[in-house]
Amino acid sequence: MVVFMWKQYTARVRGAVVKPVTCGECGTEYVYLVERQASGQGTSPYYLDNKGAARRADEAAQRALRKALAEGVEVAPCPKCGHVQLDMARLARKRRLRWLSKTGWIVTVVWGILGFLNAVFQTGMDEPYLLSWPTYLWLAAIGPALVALRYGLVRSHDPNDTHVEERLALAAKLSLTREEYERQVREEGGKAT
Repeated sequence: MVVFMWKQYTARVRGAVVKPVTCGECGTEYVYLVERQASGQGTSPYYLDNKGAARRADEAAQRALRKALAEGVEVAPCPKCGHVQLDMARLARKRRLRWLSKTGWIVTVVWGILGFLNAVFQTGMDEPYLLSWPTYLWLAAIGPALVALRYGLVRSHDPNDTHVEERLALAAKLSLTREEYERQVREEGGKAT
């Protein structure tokens, strides 16, 4: 019999990067901050390479963080006109009404469990055990309907249709024009990227 033992190392890292953007509506250059965290793992078979496993875990976490920061996007409207850029609008749609899908899937799972229990326990009985069949059929329709409703609402949502004042208020919290950012960096004694 072969016994395989190992030690698993996990490294977690956090980082942030300033993302430059050119507004597709008014042409303003602005920046916003993307923050991410990532993890990586390394394995030491038979505890023979613990330092190497810890190093590999850290390297994997750093690679994952670099990728997450490079691909990272946040919904940060233009500070001049409030326009939400195309990639940001996709993210806003993806985040919108997630609870509706989750609720739909939960209802669908509960429906399946109750339906199974109804079928098992109702065998040979005149009355339904847990739910009447009409109630069960209503539950069967609600879960998929909620998922479909979210899909329709998300597809038709355009973050740029919200009031410009709301978008400008969000932009004031999350983004700076390139000039404001460079001035801020100079005042702090650093170098703008």
